[in-house]
Order: sequence, then structure tokens, then C-alpha cells
Amino acid sequence: MTDANSAASTRTSRVIKAPREALYRAFTDPAALAVWLSPGEMTGKVHEFDARVGGGYRMSLFYPSSEQVYRGKTLEREDRFTARFVSSLPQQESSKRYPLTRWIPPSQER
Repeated sequence: MTDANSAASTRTSRVIKAPREALYRAFTDPAALAVWLSPGEMTGKVHEFDARVGGGYRMSLFYPSSEQVYRGKTLEREDRFTARFVSSLPQQESSKRYPLTRWIPPSQER
């Protein structure tokens, strides 16, 4: 990998039409997060997970082995990133809350 790739980044957003409870589970279940957050034919792996506000997760997204072009930002076929839960929103009127995430560039990870 070259130093030019170390500064690469990607920004995405999604509108998810789902019940509040399902959305909450999608963000707080590491196995579910690895599945739905992986775009296209990529696969995901969650390395660390702490669902509390102030916690977060470290995750890798892997490009399919069938690809002939190496476009990973961390390794040839891998994009690894850290996300932090920086705040939360109410899940209905209960004490459960939605996590909101902020992506941490690799250069700022702890």
C-alpha cells in the first residue's frame, strides 16, 4: 500500500425504512451490523464492540476475492475503520436509545 491510500476516505448515508426497534437492534448487534453495513458484495467483520455512548466499534469491510483491482484503503482488499457512539436518540418513549455514530479516520484512532 502507498501512503496516498492512507488518507483515503468514504462517506455514505442511508435512509432505512424499518420499525424503531429493528433499527435499534441493527446498530447494537455486532453480527447484524457486519451484515447490513457491508455494501454490495463486500463482507464485514466486527473486531471490537461497546454499545455505550462513548463506546463504539472497530470493523473491517472486505472486498470480494474475485476482484482483480486492489482498492482497499487499509490493506489491498480491506477497509478497516473505527466508529464511536457519540450520542443517542430516544427509542420511542422508553429509556432505550438509538446510537448515533461518528467515523474515526485511522490516523485519529487510539
